[in-house]
Amino acid sequence: MKLSIAILTTILSALASAAPPAAPAIADAGTASTNLLLTRQSTPNATCANELDALRTCQDNLASDLATCQTQAAAGSPFEDYTRCPRIHDQTTAVDGVTYRQRCNQGIASGTTVLRSEDLRYDACLAACSADRRCQGVNFWPANDRPCLMFSQYNSNWGSAGSQYIVIGALPTQRR
Repeated sequence: MKLSIAILTTILSALASAAPPAAPAIADAGTASTNLLLTRQSTPNATCANELDALRTCQDNLASDLATCQTQAAAGSPFEDYTRCPRIHDQTTAVDGVTYRQRCNQGIASGTTVLRSEDLRYDACLAACSADRRCQGVNFWPANDRPCLMFSQYNSNWGSAGSQYIVIGALPTQRR
């Protein structure tokens, strides 16, 4: 529903002439647009033009936040990384020309030379490994801050992560 400028002006004038409301207690405002709106609402001498600018800024920021949220949702949730197993266990997947054998709760054996670790989701981890000829496989630990652990040494021995950890190992079917 669209409000006319006259109605919006009347509402904003009434707000400006009233005593400023107490700022609500917000543990985490989340966006600058919320803070800007609260600041504008608590300023009794703000003009309608300033209020309208604040509302437009808020609307723009919310539209941007929505677009970001939709993009992240389209990419899948981190929970998806936990639920891949057992569906992918001992299955192959091809990513950018590299075919990987995937194992649930088994990773590339300890002692294998680490290339690097990254803060990437599972699919992005495999894509990063495929893009780097030095990468010879990954262990993906969904609960870690940097879950994507890439190896520079090819080791076809699978190690067990134990029952208290979740790991997905992915090893190219052929040495790169």
